[in-house]
Amino acid sequence: WRCVKNNCSGRVTFDGTQYIKLTDHSHAPNPDEIIAAEFKSKISERAITSHDPPRRIINEALLDVHKDDGKAILVELLFAFGPTASTYKSSEGWHRALKNSVRINPSIYESVKDLQVEQHANLIMALKLEAGLVKLTKRVAYEQMDVQLQQLLTPFNINTRKEYFKRARALFNF
Repeated sequence: WRCVKNNCSGRVTFDGTQYIKLTDHSHAPNPDEIIAAEFKSKISERAITSHDPPRRIINEALLDVHKDDGKAILVELLFAFGPTASTYKSSEGWHRALKNSVRINPSIYESVKDLQVEQHANLIMALKLEAGLVKLTKRVAYEQMDVQLQQLLTPFNINTRKEYFKRARALFNF
């Protein structure tokens, strides 16, 4: 782990049981950033472990925040309902689409929902892998095409040339 500030020398190495190497920060701590980071961490952890809707997860995280510390998480809550301004220019629409796909500042609700979807997708994939039910999608498509080619070639001597090319056109979409 390293400090999020670019010029800071704060580093930590953790081997899973203990902290191995610690380097002190070169700046004073900002209590507002700590409160905001704890708030985000609680939401992320709860989103992964819970099936509750995002609104309930955020409300429960807000219960742990003292009323005097509310300004520290204000930025997080400002982005909860998405951007406030919108435009309709095509070039700005492209940039907006790119920004939404990368989402530098996603809303809290979107982040919680994304974490829940990701967690459930990973659990389903793990269960399918354990059961041996997962095949590569490209492999399945190639296997289906092989079966169709075999069906096309099997009656080659029986069908007329016209029927053969009709089936080939249908198979290869030309």
